[in-house]
Amino acid sequence: MLTTNRYPAPENSGTFFVNYKKWHTSISSQSYLRRRRVFGIILFMVSVLGGCVPYKTIRPPLPKQDPQTLEFIRGIRADQFFLAARAAENAHDIKRAEDYYRRAYDLNSSSKVLRDILIRLYLNSNRTTQALLLIKNDKPLASLTDADKSIAAKIYIRMGDHESALTALQSIQKKSPDDIFTTGLIYESKNNFEKAITEYLAYSAAKPDNIAFALRLGQLLRNNNRFNAAESLYIDLWSRTQDNADIMAALGSVYLSKGDTAAAKTSYATALLVDSLNTEALRGTALFALSRHEYATAIPLYEKLMSIDTNGLTYGKTLALLYYYINNYALAADLIDKLLPQAIEDPDLHMYRGMIASAHGNKMLAALEYEKVIALDPQSTEAKKNLIRLSLRDKNYEEASRLTNRFLASDSLNAELWQIQGSLYNVRKEYPAALKALQKALSLDSVSSEIFFDIGSTFERSGDIRNASLSFKKALAISPDEPSILNYLGYMWAEQDTCLDSARILLKRAVDLDSTNGAFLDSYAWILFKKGDLPLALATIKKALQDIHDDPIVYEHLGDILAKSGKHSEACAAYKKSLSMKPEHADKLVLKLKQLTPPCTTP
Repeated sequence: MLTTNRYPAPENSGTFFVNYKKWHTSISSQSYLRRRRVFGIILFMVSVLGGCVPYKTIRPPLPKQDPQTLEFIRGIRADQFFLAARAAENAHDIKRAEDYYRRAYDLNSSSKVLRDILIRLYLNSNRTTQALLLIKNDKPLASLTDADKSIAAKIYIRMGDHESALTALQSIQKKSPDDIFTTGLIYESKNNFEKAITEYLAYSAAKPDNIAFALRLGQLLRNNNRFNAAESLYIDLWSRTQDNADIMAALGSVYLSKGDTAAAKTSYATALLVDSLNTEALRGTALFALSRHEYATAIPLYEKLMSIDTNGLTYGKTLALLYYYINNYALAADLIDKLLPQAIEDPDLHMYRGMIASAHGNKMLAALEYEKVIALDPQSTEAKKNLIRLSLRDKNYEEASRLTNRFLASDSLNAELWQIQGSLYNVRKEYPAALKALQKALSLDSVSSEIFFDIGSTFERSGDIRNASLSFKKALAISPDEPSILNYLGYMWAEQDTCLDSARILLKRAVDLDSTNGAFLDSYAWILFKKGDLPLALATIKKALQDIHDDPIVYEHLGDILAKSGKHSEACAAYKKSLSMKPEHADKLVLKLKQLTPPCTTP
């Protein structure tokens, strides 16, 4: 049976459907087929007369909502996404967290917090372009706030675009200390240290309690020779915090750079009172001792430095060398053996091992170690020179020459090797060949006083005193306080009985620079003898003999001074001592013995 509500007419659906409903209810006694037929006729007539009216469901319209309500709803949804993002982030699901943050930001694009979180996530995954687009939001850089310009600068730095970062920072009206620091970093990366220092000084003024940064700034000032500024900075820091040894140690390094060794020593001592293990103070004090050749003072400092440094290699090599300098070869060798396992390919360690072996007279081991150095560092001139010296020490000039030629074959632009070649020719008295080799060395190093010295020596040996003098003068022009040059030129003039006043000045200067050198004292005694100052000459030659005990020339000079002073018996003993050493000119000594009064018999 058909129910009356199978096709309910919707409300407000039109007059036709209302009337049809009433009619449909009244004819319920008719058959199903008849009703269909009648209904079809009616639909046909309606379609012909007025068109077909479709059947549809009409729902009531949604109530209109005001913008504030919509904004409120969007805010609630944004908060829900934000909370979901936080939960995902806490669960380390970064991808989902980013998606939720993005949805929250789409609903609330005015939220700086959400924007900055997204920027952070983009930067963490190196999506710098997306981060930059988010911060700029299609706006020109100049229209951004100072805070956003600062963020943009950091993004540009991550992108490696330092120029754009600098432009962004320079456009900030009121820089924060962080902006100032970043600007300084960019200038420093561009090696514009003056501008970097200016920014850093401003940052230091804004952050006066940042001691670590102030120390770094001081180092930058020192590196750029702005010692007075660094000194002022450290003194100000020390006046505010006197429990930081790094400050006083850094001040000591400034004084050392300025040449004020007394103030440097005091500053280092103060730093060590605060912290006895302060590395810079220990190192500075040790370097100060080394500069004065006070190895006994430097050694315990380096031992302490080595105990601080867990690696040990940094200071261990210097300590091993210091042991070598004080002839404590056992300690040096033991330390090197401890260091080698951690740095088996360190050429310095093999060099020092070779030097120790050479000092012990173990030529085979020394040569092996020097060859290792050359294999590890083919440009090591010092190792090549040391290897050649092993042969020279044994007067094996043929082997020394072979080694020199071997090294020159692969290192033909090495001035020092050509200089050694010249010296070997000098030993064989092949002076033209020596001059040729030395001139080659000079063409490779025209400011070497040592090469000019060797050229002068070659001219002097060949009897060319004029050119010898010119070469020594050139050497002195380069190294005016080199005592060996002063001594050679002064003694040569004294021997030639020329320029005696100048010779005396030169030799006195050499002695003043190295007052214990027996050769220099002998030369000075000789010029004093030439000038007639016998008492001072005698006193000086006796000082020379305290350092030199096996040179026949010194004893011959002593005999000449004693003979001219009227002390013939003492002169006789001095000449005989000289003769016992088998000098080259023994015949001259024999003649001098005969000329004494009374004559002295030869041994």
